[in-house]
Amino acid sequence: PSHPKDLEKHQMIRFTDGEASAPEEIEVTDGRARLRIRARGRIQADDLETIKIFALRGEGIGCFPSFICEDEIEKGRLVRVLPKWYFGEG
Repeated sequence: PSHPKDLEKHQMIRFTDGEASAPEEIEVTDGRARLRIRARGRIQADDLETIKIFALRGEGIGCFPSFICEDEIEKGRLVRVLPKWYFGEG
């Protein structure tokens, strides 16, 4: 994806709090603009490590803090998409 709206065409691995379904929309910001995008995907989990495992298996795009995946990014096993954009508050 080259723009946040492009994420709507991809499978997202969505985070849930364990008690409710993952949100249908997520908010992203680049520090100036805020966008709400539709987050579609068949996989949701209440654990960031689980989301990372699914992302490593190629099951979709995961949303998690960079400290969770620093090693995988460094080794080229994961790639950060949309590096100028952040989820939530950034």
